[in-house]
Amino acid sequence: MGDLVARGLDGSNPLGFLAALGVLRALEPEGARLKWEREGAWCPVFSSDIGDMCALVARLNADRLACVGDPALALEYDGKRDLKPPPQHYREYLQALVSACSPQARRSVDWAASFATDVAVDRNGNTKPTALHFTAGQQQFLQMANDLATNTTENDLREALDGPWQYTRPLPVMGWDSTMARDYALRATDPSTDKKAGVPGADWLGLRGLAFLLAVPVGPRVVTTGCEG
Repeated sequence: MGDLVARGLDGSNPLGFLAALGVLRALEPEGARLKWEREGAWCPVFSSDIGDMCALVARLNADRLACVGDPALALEYDGKRDLKPPPQHYREYLQALVSACSPQARRSVDWAASFATDVAVDRNGNTKPTALHFTAGQQQFLQMANDLATNTTENDLREALDGPWQYTRPLPVMGWDSTMARDYALRATDPSTDKKAGVPGADWLGLRGLAFLLAVPVGPRVVTTGCEG
C-alpha cells in the first residue's frame, strides 16, 4: 500500500475531519486505512492501493456519482427533504432501507443510521436528527445533500484534498467549517444577508463521513457519536 497525504484537510476543523472520514468511507472497498500526521496542521494520510492523488480524486468522484439517487437521500415528507418527519414516517423509511440492504450493499442503511433515530423526538413531536444537523429556516438537509451529490465536481474534490480552500462555489454549505463563523457580535453588518460560498468537495466528503457517526437513542434523547453538549 502507498500513502497519500491530503494537505487540504485540517483535522482540527470539524469539516476537515468529517471529510477525511468520507474519503475513508468511499475507499472502503479498497481496504484503505487512515492515520494523521502533523504538518503544520493535522493532515490525514490514506494508505491504499489507489495510486496517486489524481487516481484518488477520480475514485472519489466515481463514488459520488454512485451516490446520486441513493435511497438514503430520498426521504421526502410534506414537500420537504429534511430530517424531521413524523417518527412513523422515518420508521417506514428505515424499514424500507433495511429490507433492501445486504452485507455487500449497506451504504444506505449506514448513512440513514447517522441521520436520525425514530425513537427521539423534538418539542413538536417530530424526528430529532443528528447533532450535526445545522440547517434551519428554508434550508433542507437532504435537499442540500442531493445538490452536493449532483453538482460537486472532480475539481471541487481536488480543492478539498489539496487546498487551499477558495470558498468561491455557491453550492450548499452544511455548516461544519469552523473557520466560517459569522457571528453578528463580531461584525459591523448583519451576516444573515451574505450569500454563502463554500468548499463543496469538502462538504460532500463530510456527508459521506457521517456514516461513522451514528445517531443513537438514549432514553428519550438522541446522542450523536463524537458529539456532546
